[in-house]
Amino acid sequence: MIFFDKEKHNAGILSSKLGMDCLIVNAIVSTSIGAILQGFGSLICGLIIAFFASWRLAIIGLVGCPLIVVAGIIQSKMMM
Repeated sequence: MIFFDKEKHNAGILSSKLGMDCLIVNAIVSTSIGAILQGFGSLICGLIIAFFASWRLAIIGLVGCPLIVVAGIIQSKMMM
């Protein structure tokens, strides 16, 4: 009970802090995880289609994948 008697621990401040934290976590998780899953899904589907079409061309595309990943990481760091 003494914890909630202090000014910085009253119920209003704690609930508003909790509400803001939930909004921040929701914004980070929903945007980031969705983009990551979409990127990996597109990569896997693209590679499967490429290997069925022409395995030589798919290997060339596979060599370029690390460059695309590095460019994506640099872009996300620049956006922050």
